[in-house]
Amino acid sequence: MSKDLSQEKVVEGLTGFVRERFLSGDGTGFDEHTPLLAWGILTSLNSAILLNHIAREYGVAVPMERVDEVSFRDVRSIAAMICESAETTA
Repeated sequence: MSKDLSQEKVVEGLTGFVRERFLSGDGTGFDEHTPLLAWGILTSLNSAILLNHIAREYGVAVPMERVDEVSFRDVRSIAAMICESAETTA
């Protein structure tokens, strides 16, 4: 992940990705605080797709112990975890 990439940029990128990939571009009512599990957005397949996107886009391999309902609660939580993981591996 680029050192000048802020958490806000990650939030923006992930929000757009989730909207386009999982909500067919119709993100009515969706924002970075939307509960992904409660909305049914994060199925097992979608979680795998999202993890692959995170690795490709941000260069962060999310450890399996971080794939949980806390870290993946919403886009903002995921972005915080990505930034934290990127800092510890830099």
